[in-house]
Amino acid sequence: MELKDTVGKMVNGSYKDRFVAEYEQLSIRLLKLDNTIRMIKEKTIDYEPESPIEFLEAQAQVMRVYKKILEKRAIKENITLKEVSLNEE
Repeated sequence: MELKDTVGKMVNGSYKDRFVAEYEQLSIRLLKLDNTIRMIKEKTIDYEPESPIEFLEAQAQVMRVYKKILEKRAIKENITLKEVSLNEE
């Protein structure tokens, strides 16, 4: 899944559709950030990040907390969420 795949739900959907799209977008961004952090640690990244890895790790941690909150809300509001994976190139 890619961010562009969530746009329809964001602009045309009900609040539940927008909620699902928000969760999917967050999941995609977190997966990409986690991949970036991994590549930095493995020294396999093809550019020099301007921010220290500690900033990226802190951002990822906050995103995980936010994701958990959305998951708890989804249970309370009877919204079905599914795991998101990145499209392989």
